[in-house]
Amino acid sequence: MLYSHHGATPAPVPFRIVLPGGMTRTDPSTFSDEELAAAGYVPVEDPVYDSATQRADWVEGAWVVSDLPPVPAPEPNTKLSHADVLALLTPSEWAEMNRFHPTASGTSPSGTPYSDAQVFWAVSVFNKAAHVDLADPRAQAIFGLLTQKGILTPARATELQSAMAAAAAARTA
Repeated sequence: MLYSHHGATPAPVPFRIVLPGGMTRTDPSTFSDEELAAAGYVPVEDPVYDSATQRADWVEGAWVVSDLPPVPAPEPNTKLSHADVLALLTPSEWAEMNRFHPTASGTSPSGTPYSDAQVFWAVSVFNKAAHVDLADPRAQAIFGLLTQKGILTPARATELQSAMAAAAAARTA
C-alpha cells in the first residue's frame, strides 16, 4: 500500500512520522490508521497498469495511466571498416584503383589517365579513413566519381553499395 502525504506523490510509509503536537513515531509496522491520517498520510491504491507499455503519473491527487511512446527502431549501422570494404573489392579492382597517382603515366582500361587527381583523391581518402560511412554524402560522391571515370561500371557500383550496406547491417545484428 502506498500513502500520499498531504497530496504528494504516493510512496511507502516512511520510517518516522510526525504526529500533531510534534511527537514522532518510528517503526511503520506499528503505525495505526488513525496515526497515519493524523500525520497527513492518506492510503492510495497502487495503480493498475502494464509497466512494459504504460506509465502511471500522480496528477492532482489521482493516478493517470498513459501509454509509453513507442521505442524507436535502432539506427541502422552504416559504417564499415577499411578491411570490410577491401573484402568486397576484387583484387584487380583494388590494384587498378591504387595505380592512380599525380605522377603516374598511362591510362586505365576506361581511358582515364592514371594521373587523374580526382580519382587519386578519392582513393587517398579511402586509404586514410579508419572507416567508411555509407551515410556520408562523400561516400556516395566517391562512387559517383569512380563510375563517371569508368573505374567502376554503374552495375558494379550498385552491387558494391548493396554489398556494403548488407555487411554494415550484419555488423549491427
